[in-house]
Amino acid sequence: MKFDETRRARELQNVRDSADERVRHARLELELARQVQNRLFPRTAPVIAGFDLAGSVLPAEETCGDYYDFIPMPGGRIGIVLGDVSGHGLGPALIMVETRACLRTLLQGLDDVQVILQRINQLLVHDLETGRFVTLLLAILDPVTRSLTYSSAGQPGYHLRSSGQVTRLENSGMVLGLLDDAGIPPGEQITLAPGELIFLATDGLQETHTDDGSMFGMEHAQDLVRTNRHLPAHVIIDELNAAASRFRQDAPQEDDITMVVIKATES
Repeated sequence: MKFDETRRARELQNVRDSADERVRHARLELELARQVQNRLFPRTAPVIAGFDLAGSVLPAEETCGDYYDFIPMPGGRIGIVLGDVSGHGLGPALIMVETRACLRTLLQGLDDVQVILQRINQLLVHDLETGRFVTLLLAILDPVTRSLTYSSAGQPGYHLRSSGQVTRLENSGMVLGLLDDAGIPPGEQITLAPGELIFLATDGLQETHTDDGSMFGMEHAQDLVRTNRHLPAHVIIDELNAAASRFRQDAPQEDDITMVVIKATES
């Protein structure tokens, strides 16, 4: 009887050891994935005369489905991207990597935001599982003309004017990855005067909430951008992240939070 109990205890310990090893291996794989993904985000924002750019991403887990990028283009222009794959974690992170690769390739030979997003949509439709989609805003900034052209597939942005008025950059098309023939027309071209800025954020910011369900909200975010507009772009983002963290208090961060600020300065 004692021998049987000892054997059962040993077998149980072996099962526990095996489970612990699988957990350690899974954690290591996620950590490696996190490191790889982090290297795909911009290490620094580009330095462009007349503009101050910044971006940040705060994953809710080791990896995330949010995406932002600054992509150099021919002629000194720059592609600016903010996107969000539905859900978060490893699966959406892989979709984000695919989207990034497609955008970086297309922006080297095309400058039509509508055509670029339509091509990406056609690729994603065939790759994404049913119900999965990507919201994405693609803008092309021309520092010479100080103009910004954009197309938005379900990802809005905000234009803060010198007067303090905020204009929403509306969605110009449906989200990516659902319909093969989805139209994604460009939005209205914007000329950015010194003191104006463009603010982009994934919905993880406005949906930051407390334990009782109170939401941070986009109006709150806009007020903070307006209040801090005199600060450098990266400090504006830092202030927003800090405010969201204070608002959340002890509640967990349940979604990825990603932001981009494009601030027009004197040349």
